[in-house]
Amino acid sequence: MASHRQSYRAGEAKGQTEEKTNQMMESLGEKAQSAKDKTYQAAQTDKEKTKGATQSTTHKTQQKAGVAKDKAWESKEETKA
Repeated sequence: MASHRQSYRAGEAKGQTEEKTNQMMESLGEKAQSAKDKTYQAAQTDKEKTKGATQSTTHKTQQKAGVAKDKAWESKEETKA
C-alpha cells in the first residue's frame, strides 16, 4: 500500500501533467485559429482581386463591343452612301 506521501506526489504529478496538457491544447487551438484566420483573409483578398479583374475584363469587353458596333454602323452608313 502506498504511503500518504507517495499518493500525494502521484496526485500532484497528475495535476501538473493535466495542466501542461491543457496549456498545450490551448496553444494548439490558438495556432489553429490563427491559421484559419490567415487562410480566410487570404481567400477574401483573392476574392476581391478576382472581382476587380472580372469587372475590368467586363469593362474592356464592353468597350471593344461598343467600338465594333460603332465601326459596323459606320460601315453600314458608308455602304448606303
